[in-house]
Amino acid sequence: MSRPKIGDTLRELSRRFPQAFAMEAEGKRPLKRDIFHDLWVAAGDLGYDPLRHALGQYVGGVTYLELLCEGAQRWGLYGEPAGDVTARDEEQAREKLARIYDRRGTPKSREAAE
Repeated sequence: MSRPKIGDTLRELSRRFPQAFAMEAEGKRPLKRDIFHDLWVAAGDLGYDPLRHALGQYVGGVTYLELLCEGAQRWGLYGEPAGDVTARDEEQAREKLARIYDRRGTPKSREAAE
């Protein structure tokens, strides 16, 4: 899927589900685990692959991964609390971030870059 199509899908998700999806970093927050099922039921008209790719890009981005700290609240599509980020979630996010930073050749965290 092309980047413009993913961007279009993400914009539509932020329009339909503003309490779950934000286009700006400041509005992002951890999503419910396995939220794809809810997303498919609520927005299946956007298509399986577009939703899968858009969600993958959203939760695989640096800004989102940096939010995943143990104990942080997770949120559902409509802004309802949906559990907490676990220590394992945080560990997996840190591992993904390390791989991203290594590929980019950038500092290991935003704090290190400042």
